[in-house]
Amino acid sequence: MPVHYNDGLDDQLAYDLTGTFIGGQVSNVRANLLKDSQFSEAKNMDIDRFGAITTRRGTSLVGSTLTDPILGLSYFDTPSYEEILAVSNGVLYKSTGSSFSSVSGYSPQATSNVEFAQLVDKVYMSSGETSSDPDTTYYVGGGTSCTSVSAAPKSKYLVTHTNRLFAANTENYDDEVAASDLLDGGTWGSSFQFRVGGGEGDPIVGIVSWYNFNLLVFKKRSIHVISTDPSQTTAANWNVHRIDNTVGCESHRTIAQAGADVFFLARDGVRTVRTILSGAQSSVSEPISIPIDDYIKRINWSHASKSCARFWNNRYIISVPIDASTTPNYTLVFNTITKSWSGYWTGWTPLCFSESGFSSFPKMIMGDSSGNVSTWLDYVSESSESASTFQDNGTDYASKLVTRAHVFGDYLSPKLGNHVDVELQGHIAGSPSGTFLTTLDGAGGSVDIAMDEGLSNAGTTNALPIDMPFNLPTVRVINKSYNLTTKGEFNEIQFIAHWSSGYLHLRSIKASAYMNTMALEK
Repeated sequence: MPVHYNDGLDDQLAYDLTGTFIGGQVSNVRANLLKDSQFSEAKNMDIDRFGAITTRRGTSLVGSTLTDPILGLSYFDTPSYEEILAVSNGVLYKSTGSSFSSVSGYSPQATSNVEFAQLVDKVYMSSGETSSDPDTTYYVGGGTSCTSVSAAPKSKYLVTHTNRLFAANTENYDDEVAASDLLDGGTWGSSFQFRVGGGEGDPIVGIVSWYNFNLLVFKKRSIHVISTDPSQTTAANWNVHRIDNTVGCESHRTIAQAGADVFFLARDGVRTVRTILSGAQSSVSEPISIPIDDYIKRINWSHASKSCARFWNNRYIISVPIDASTTPNYTLVFNTITKSWSGYWTGWTPLCFSESGFSSFPKMIMGDSSGNVSTWLDYVSESSESASTFQDNGTDYASKLVTRAHVFGDYLSPKLGNHVDVELQGHIAGSPSGTFLTTLDGAGGSVDIAMDEGLSNAGTTNALPIDMPFNLPTVRVINKSYNLTTKGEFNEIQFIAHWSSGYLHLRSIKASAYMNTMALEK
């Protein structure tokens, strides 16, 4: 209740708490309208399974840098061979997890994206970006050269589905889909070539294998599903249904399946096919990216076709070009468990995502605009974390959290801050370079409270070999409290935690303030 008059000796003390961060980033509305579990901004942060917010994991380099942008990336896995395949500057490279070596026989244009699809111990490659690109080509594990498949139509998109290869946006028509014979990527018949739609000038921009026999076909302004029953002897017997004729996809590399959902980037944000199917087929569903629509509006749509995404470890991870950037420079992360956005990540510039599975241990990998193939370190166990776990290929990155605006249950009355208590999880990779700021009434960090009281000593570790007896390593919870009474009057207050490097693990923020009486005139 607003305080209009108070005849007590002391002003009324009110409290506010952010005890969890599972509500995610909601930056598209005023900060004082957010729910208790939401926050205004998070840079290079992630939400853990307990609702705390932490610095995201970093990356490690696979082999050596290939210098030029990585325009194709895949993992080739057979009973005999395990290899990462990457295309850079028109050259195919292979790696068993360390250095890369070139493979001859396939030379796409230096600026062409290359798509991979594995079928029967062969991996097929297709680009079809220009007329100068080679035919679909296949590679056999452990080899040093590739073999051309002249029977396959030259196409931009290639996937494996129902034990066939499917190609789309071919050299014949940009709305054509073609399929190979069963278990035979070298045989393609005209009876399995067909056009999707009515030739209305709406090109196919991506295809993905969905549940059962369904193949999803994304066009620029519509979405279709094809029931590709493998028992049929001609594509004329396959059913084609249009799911939506108002929503399309901006980039095929943003299409990622997560269970029954298929995420993708549309012109107005991130959507899912399942969301569209839940209503009338002609209706347009609300994008799930509404909470971060201010970032969606900053996408450089002239280069949005270079966006890419991956569903990994219960996260839809999408990289997009923001502002004037012509390549992806911001990575937006949607947590499918909390159904919220973890914020944005910087320092990554991926052009394609994939995964490796050496020794049956899956890891997410990415190829970026600088020629790096990197592995995301999310697989490192907590007991094995170190400072390098929170670096990108050995380089530090900053992490930051801007909380919601705390109003202490009263939007109208002015307040005088009393205290703020910050609960951190100590960590052996902690950094002493952190600061804690307050922002009064959106003033942009008007008060600076240093937070550097030996955070690097929050945890200890022991190096092996070690003589006994010894003390066990400790990692503890750290509570830091600060006086706010000298910071001035406010209606709402935000808190900012910022680390220039290292690991930030924030569990909760508790604050109190005195409720002052409302000013009748100013």
